[in-house]
Amino acid sequence: MKNTISARVADFLKQFPPFNEMYAEDLHNLSQEVHIIYKIKDSIIFEEEAEPHDYFYVVHRGAVVLQKKTGNDIVDLCDEGDIFGLRPLMASENYKLQAKAFEESILYSIPIAIFKPYTQKYEGVANFLIESFASNTRNPYSKIYRGKLLGETLKTPTQTPEGLLDLQHVHYSKKPVTST
Repeated sequence: MKNTISARVADFLKQFPPFNEMYAEDLHNLSQEVHIIYKIKDSIIFEEEAEPHDYFYVVHRGAVVLQKKTGNDIVDLCDEGDIFGLRPLMASENYKLQAKAFEESILYSIPIAIFKPYTQKYEGVANFLIESFASNTRNPYSKIYRGKLLGETLKTPTQTPEGLLDLQHVHYSKKPVTST
């Protein structure tokens, strides 16, 4: 009998790097090991300086904010398909940031012990991880983050998390045409 939940997880993951580099059978096998976690707004996923969990996370629905605990400086806002919590597992170090649900969220937790062999089997998966760690971006293939470090998108220290998803000022290179 087919496990429809793991099939849905695989269908979701195959849309995003590095999972789009994997064969369907391997992705399905990985998806059978995924745990689905529900988080309410403002609930903590992991604390800054805490020992890493045995798994990393992919946002299925909602958003997760990565921030420094002191001063609440936002470093990144992860949304659908974004991976977080992987770097400490690969580097064998504690979490450098706090992860908190920015809104009601559904997360996939993927055991690192199950995922790590795929980094050796698939060159594309390994390259994605190397490039994301080297460029210090969540997705080095994204046009938005190309050549930028995480945190550079927040230029003003007064910008709040609410402002990330709300109205923001736009700087025009030319005067826009308007009518009344």
